[in-house]
Amino acid sequence: MNQQLPIRIVSKVVRGYGRGSKDLGIPTANVSRDNLTCSIGSFDELPTGIYWGYARIIADGSSDDGGENKNGQENNNKISGREVYTTAVSIGYNPTYNNKEKT
Repeated sequence: MNQQLPIRIVSKVVRGYGRGSKDLGIPTANVSRDNLTCSIGSFDELPTGIYWGYARIIADGSSDDGGENKNGQENNNKISGREVYTTAVSIGYNPTYNNKEKT
């Protein structure tokens, strides 16, 4: 595993079930398995676990970038792709919600 670090994942942010942010009380983002590229192969090859890392969000211009989102929070319409955020990344089966598919 040490020879594979760091792992770089690039994907599109997609809508989840809406439970993570509510239960954790912090913003969460879900990435698409279908549009994912990974430095160590496919999504299925990613080892399960909780990881510390960095995230950068680049708006593609195809979604609403103003007003309020469904949680009543103001959307950030100034996403430039320059800001880098520290993040916790969960890769696994999420037993809290009885998920059967690796996410």
